[in-house]
Amino acid sequence: MGVVVVNEQDAEELRKHFEARKLRARENSLYRKYGLTLEGYRQILDKQGGKCLICGSEGSVRWDPRVGDYRTYDLVVDHDHKTDKFRGLLCHGCNALLGEIEAPPPRANAPVLSVGLGVSPPAIDPTLTGADKIRAICRASWREHLADRVVLYLEGKLA
Repeated sequence: MGVVVVNEQDAEELRKHFEARKLRARENSLYRKYGLTLEGYRQILDKQGGKCLICGSEGSVRWDPRVGDYRTYDLVVDHDHKTDKFRGLLCHGCNALLGEIEAPPPRANAPVLSVGLGVSPPAIDPTLTGADKIRAICRASWREHLADRVVLYLEGKLA
């Protein structure tokens, strides 16, 4: 059963209540996953100039099917999955790119996922390592222009 709103004042109070809950949930998630408070997140965001450390965007605009419209998403907390060390705040696109770079190699018979652009990405030479591998993955992901910044980021030279 839905919530019945009697008047505008009730609607405003309900909106404030849900906004406060959303904010508390965000802060709890940041602290639980990364030991980071909302204030700490904001300080890092200010230090980065409000932009993704790799591509410089101010967030990601994506389609949200729940609201039937596009919305802007905050920068996400990136960390090294091996050491759990915090690395920076990234847009969703750059964070996904790092996931492709750092993911374990697929099994021999695993299906290849397509981006859906009607063009298959070029195969990546499995013998490549380091910066060469990163550049190849960026090229295959149509993000070759970010390759050098991704290499610097992963070396800890962007901050």
